[in-house]
Amino acid sequence: MAKSRVVNTKILDDAEGQKELKDARARARRKLADQVAMQELGLDDGGAVIKGPIAIPGEEQYTLTLDMYEGADRLFIDGKYYMNGATYTVGKRLYDTMRDMIARGWEHQREIEGKDRNAYRKQANIIISPNGVKAA
Repeated sequence: MAKSRVVNTKILDDAEGQKELKDARARARRKLADQVAMQELGLDDGGAVIKGPIAIPGEEQYTLTLDMYEGADRLFIDGKYYMNGATYTVGKRLYDTMRDMIARGWEHQREIEGKDRNAYRKQANIIISPNGVKAA
């Protein structure tokens, strides 16, 4: 990383001073972007792993009880386990992610069991193999 330096803008003409100011702002943006990327990857300054999502101050909180399909017993998000049947209070971003994962799990289970997405639709008597096996 580049060493920081002090620039006396009084001795620089306006064009040179503006260029130096623009460069300093660009370096500061790059440094901030690097810090945010390290946080999103779960790496702290010391290389320690941060478990769970990064908290956003003022984010709306939701309470969710995990009711997952029979083939799953937990969700694993950002290095943290969320167990089936437990109730969690989480931020909106994590709440939306958890609900999506649960819905996709139930959809997967319905596909495995051969059930239709629309429970009220009449089943067609469709043959899906040459030996006469019919869809459920």
